[in-house]
Amino acid sequence: MIDIILTLTIVVALLLAILAVVALIRERKKKKEETLYQQKDAGSNVRWQHRLYVFLSTFALSKSFVEKIRVRYEILEPGDIRKTEDDTIKTIACIWGISLFVFVVGFVIDFSLYSICACCFLAYAVSSMVLLSGNKKKEVRLMEQLNNFINDVEHEFYATNMIETAVSNSLIHAEEPIYSHMYKISEMLDSLDFESEAHGYIYNTNNQFLRLFLSACELVNKFDDRKVRGYSNFVTNLSNIKTEIGIWLRTQALMKSSFKGTELMILAPMLFVPMVNKYMPGVYEDVAHYYTGAFGIIMSVVILLVSMLLYGMVSRMKDLEYRDTSEHGVLQRISNIPIVKKTLDGYEDNNYGKVLKTNRLLHQMGVNMNFRLLQIERFITMIGMFVVSVFVGFSIVHAGRVTALEFGGTLNASLGYVVYDDEKVESLTSYAEALVDSYINSSETCNLDAVTNRVMEDQVSDDESVVSILAESVVGAVEDYRDCYFKWWYLLICGGVAFIGYQIPFIMIESRKDLLEITQENEVIQFQGIISMVMHIEEMTPDVVLKWMYRFSNIFQSSLETCISRYSDGDETALEKLKEDEPFLPFQRIVDNLIDSDVVGIEKAFSELDGDRTAAQKRREQDHQMYINGKAALASLLAFVPTLLLLAYVAVPTLLASFNGMSALGTGMM
Repeated sequence: MIDIILTLTIVVALLLAILAVVALIRERKKKKEETLYQQKDAGSNVRWQHRLYVFLSTFALSKSFVEKIRVRYEILEPGDIRKTEDDTIKTIACIWGISLFVFVVGFVIDFSLYSICACCFLAYAVSSMVLLSGNKKKEVRLMEQLNNFINDVEHEFYATNMIETAVSNSLIHAEEPIYSHMYKISEMLDSLDFESEAHGYIYNTNNQFLRLFLSACELVNKFDDRKVRGYSNFVTNLSNIKTEIGIWLRTQALMKSSFKGTELMILAPMLFVPMVNKYMPGVYEDVAHYYTGAFGIIMSVVILLVSMLLYGMVSRMKDLEYRDTSEHGVLQRISNIPIVKKTLDGYEDNNYGKVLKTNRLLHQMGVNMNFRLLQIERFITMIGMFVVSVFVGFSIVHAGRVTALEFGGTLNASLGYVVYDDEKVESLTSYAEALVDSYINSSETCNLDAVTNRVMEDQVSDDESVVSILAESVVGAVEDYRDCYFKWWYLLICGGVAFIGYQIPFIMIESRKDLLEITQENEVIQFQGIISMVMHIEEMTPDVVLKWMYRFSNIFQSSLETCISRYSDGDETALEKLKEDEPFLPFQRIVDNLIDSDVVGIEKAFSELDGDRTAAQKRREQDHQMYINGKAALASLLAFVPTLLLLAYVAVPTLLASFNGMSALGTGMM
């Protein structure tokens, strides 16, 4: 088995090396045409971080990976290209360094297929934790700075009553990364093309509080400040944003403390499996066949798969925002394959109602895919699970045959009671092993009488007890070997596993339902914040409110876009259709108010919004706490599952061996 793994590893490494060399040659040809490298040849002083960043960002095998990391830093710390490049390179070096260390340690401890799979997953998990934890720290720091900056702007606005001056004066004491964001906003406020630049900034910035702050500034810049109940509407909007930031910061602190260490508890047990496989057979010979046979293979696979599944579940539990931004490029390309496209077209034609219902459900669940892509993903998962289960089945067969041939130790112990010459014992054991090989490689009948006659004919011993022991050992080994094959009911089990794999993609979508509801509620709260900013402006109309909602929407974005395009055909009809497309009740209440605003106006239609928003903020913070506490308790329980499986992996063989030994002792006494 080790030879097969080593051969596969060498073949994969050679293929990757060839691909890397080909890609490197092609990329170097491209780079010769770039100005950066022409300047370098002329003697320009170019930073090595920049050269490395350019190389990795254009190299085919690392381009996508670098792009994902760079985009995260650009969102959190915009404006400083040099710092973005340096942070990206540092993060890549940290991730690759950790991954290399994990691979080296894993291979040194145990060079096996299990170690390869475990090291790959552990490298991915550790890299994700390093990247996400670093980004989360930067995001929290940004929010704390934004909260302080809003306080400064509020103070400056009271003194100057001019938004541009208030933002500019507040920049004096601002630090990075908030300085870059606010400097950009300050430039936009002074720009003649403010509206288009603001749209671009909101589109490229995922942070809702920065977008809300920009919108508050935009409204003052465009419509002037209004007095509402004797207070500045702009200052009231800033106070609401600070309240939202405070809720977010407290939620993140609670999330961090509640889930601390759960992912490491899930990952740790799978690292001890190779150690158990080496230690237990060496210390307790009676349990060796358990760890080299079907039990060891199945338990190792179960521990690894359960750890991977639970890690993914707990990772999703730590997020309070669900946004499917996946492009599903691979699924899209597969769906365009002619035979796949023709098959899916035929299925959709024959099951139009089911397809329409599934697409509607996927849309409501906030998933960025349709029925076709979901079916492709389900079939890929099904085939993958089937292949893995078949591979595990053949591995069990192989391990069983190897175990059947490793009867020499038991035979030595049995012969030791009747033969007192160690060399003779070794000779008899070698004879028995050769005899087993001859029966396995031939079609001869192997029963006790035939083997006994064969041993007596070969005249290896005159002792009848020795002949009996040899014959029984040979017959047992041959029968065990021939009984190890891929049985028909193995295929049924593999089919059952494949069926589970077919259901997994949809189950994973369903499991995010409660998270989606929280995300939808958060977005509705954001809509309420936007509407509270614009509702007191006399020029405001329902279609303009819809456009403002669209600018800040993620979950409801496609439905809002459709509603805006239908608005010219009839405003009330378009809004009623929007309610049908989005059954989320809090969102429908906003749409109802927009319908009423055609009669009573925007301000009166949303007159209860301020009170509802305050109550909703308090209720949302309580809901977040209940959600986090519940998920943290569930995550703590799930974190013990791999540990319990590992304990069972250690204890069960020992208990079975002890039980068998006691049974044998009792039989001997009788």
